Amino acid sequence: MKLEEIHLENMSVHPSKVPWTKASHVQSLSVSIHQQGLLNPLVVVKSNKTYLVLSGAHRLQALKMLRVKTAPCIVFSDEQESEILINILHLDSTQRSTNALQEGQLLYQLLNLGNSQAELAKIVNKSASWVQHRLALVVLLTPKVQDMIARNFLSPRKAQSIARLPIEKQEFFASKVMKERLSVLEVDQLVALFNSNNTDDEMKEKILTLPLFVLQGTKVKPKKDVSSDVRSICFSIREMKTSLEKIKEILSNRKEVKSVEKREIKKWIGKTEQVLGELRCIVEGTRKKCSSEVSIDRSDSGRGENSS
Repeated sequence: MKLEEIHLENMSVHPSKVPWTKASHVQSLSVSIHQQGLLNPLVVVKSNKTYLVLSGAHRLQALKMLRVKTAPCIVFSDEQESEILINILHLDSTQRSTNALQEGQLLYQLLNLGNSQAELAKIVNKSASWVQHRLALVVLLTPKVQDMIARNFLSPRKAQSIARLPIEKQEFFASKVMKERLSVLEVDQLVALFNSNNTDDEMKEKILTLPLFVLQGTKVKPKKDVSSDVRSICFSIREMKTSLEKIKEILSNRKEVKSVEKREIKKWIGKTEQVLGELRCIVEGTRKKCSSEVSIDRSDSGRGENSS
């Protein structure tokens, strides 16, 4: 690996990066480079007599737009295709310039080059389920649903569930998910119900066409003598479940959680468990008995947010 000044006419974007080059981003980068210069070198690999750009596809197009002749590049020596793809994955992950679908496509190419899913998990330092979910976006989804992900109209997490539907049903249901703004948890529930052995064809049709109606029908209906304030409590608990799904999604996309972050999360898990324990005591009518067993941490009371 070395730093070289290379003529732009000798460079081209690696084929795996071409579909993700956006004209709007190229335009904004050209303005930035014109005002400040090129801040980061391109990363390329030598391939025969040309250089393939692994990182910096937008910068390359912006430089060409500005009619720049050469650019500083970090050059990798001639490598096998699998090594090139692995480098792209690592570079994009470091710069956070990739998305779930692009990761899935790179993994799929590596899979076709003879790597197993277990080997891919080790290569990218992710879990086997993470690799499986990324591959599902490429292997199991229709091109139109993939386009919804690429345009950020549909989250990868929701698409993972939609991938479990029959391929001819995916596009219609994905459009419904977008239109009705269904949560990850709601999409999971609907897909699980659709795939259940106990679900008949009529209910499956309702799931696809009237998802909100089906969700309303599957909710546990409180008895008539339950007061509105208690219903509000139950709704808040359901919202906590939805929040938990969002937390799981965030953590699954993190490469690592720092020790200080783990301590902070554990602290608030403990506080939440204490509050839920007190709530359970109240509901069971044993508040006096539990009050001596459940000690609510009031050490932060009276302190500002910044003191924790």
